Amino acid sequence: FRRGAGARSTVLLTQAALKGLEPERIRAARDADAARMAFNRLLGRPVEAPLALDTASALEAGEAVSADPARALENRPDLVSLRLQKEALQGYARVYRLQYLPSLGVQGKWGILAYETDKQLTDFDNNLEWQVGIGLTWQLFDGLGNRAKARQYDSDVRTLAAGERQARAFARIEIESALRAAAAADTALAAAR
Repeated sequence: FRRGAGARSTVLLTQAALKGLEPERIRAARDADAARMAFNRLLGRPVEAPLALDTASALEAGEAVSADPARALENRPDLVSLRLQKEALQGYARVYRLQYLPSLGVQGKWGILAYETDKQLTDFDNNLEWQVGIGLTWQLFDGLGNRAKARQYDSDVRTLAAGERQARAFARIEIESALRAAAAADTALAAAR
């Protein structure tokens, strides 16, 4: 026993060190799960969705974590909603501006004018009826009401564009932070294992 005590004590010391690393491994796994959930939330996906960021293999290969934040920004529901609202308001402004242009209408009618169907229905030369009409409407002045509405919608578009730029910048910061947190948590998990 005395001759093997040094080897046994090294084994016991290694086992104790491994047991001491167990809480760190549990914390690293918790941090990796929290980072994955936060990143999925930022992407607009379900929180429990799997994430294929294999940063442990990237760490072994000596490469950086490769994820595309630009693609993640395009899929975010809040940014998509802002973009669609902006496009709708641009359409409203265009409609109000177009109301100052003339509108042209054409109407046509063709038929048979037969008062006595048994005699006149087949006499096309004498009983045909047709009518063609062209109409033009042009609102010359409305007190600049449509112009004011169009400018109001343009102002709303500019406000939404500024809000979208700010939300996009904050989302990019959050995504980059979540990627780095995921990489750090994955690295800590790999080191603890």
